[in-house]
Amino acid sequence: MKKSVLNAFGFTLMYANKAVEDVPDQKMCEQPGGIKNHPAWVLGHLALSCDNACKMLGQEGKAASQWEEMFNFGTTPTADRSKYPDKTVLVKALEQGHTALAKAYEDAPDSVLNQPLPMEEIRPMFPTVGDFILLLMTGHEGMHLGQIMAWRSAQGMGSALGM
Repeated sequence: MKKSVLNAFGFTLMYANKAVEDVPDQKMCEQPGGIKNHPAWVLGHLALSCDNACKMLGQEGKAASQWEEMFNFGTTPTADRSKYPDKTVLVKALEQGHTALAKAYEDAPDSVLNQPLPMEEIRPMFPTVGDFILLLMTGHEGMHLGQIMAWRSAQGMGSALGM
């Protein structure tokens, strides 16, 4: 099962890179048509999510505290480009987060993955750490990458995968 999860996680990283490859840095925070979650916020949020998942698996977090202020669940993205790191920093952080989380997940023993999720409010949906990590690595990433696809469409851009 881990191999399948890691394959899907690798695909989402490739997709994220393709999704912003042709987006100029100065447009990364535009919010066309009322779309709130722009590419800068999505990339930063996904990188921070990887970092938080690594912590759940017993690894040391790498994200700076200001990333939590910008990208954590419940933060409100702004169109002010000066409030976010540039595109190369965001892409690199996501790539590093993916690498770290893939390794942490692959190395995680069942005893860690089977621990009760410490977030009691969502434990009924995701009873274990492993259940929640699976969500972060697949569904959560896919949902947010879909937001970038909607953003691309609102910008008049074509499919990131050329389909």
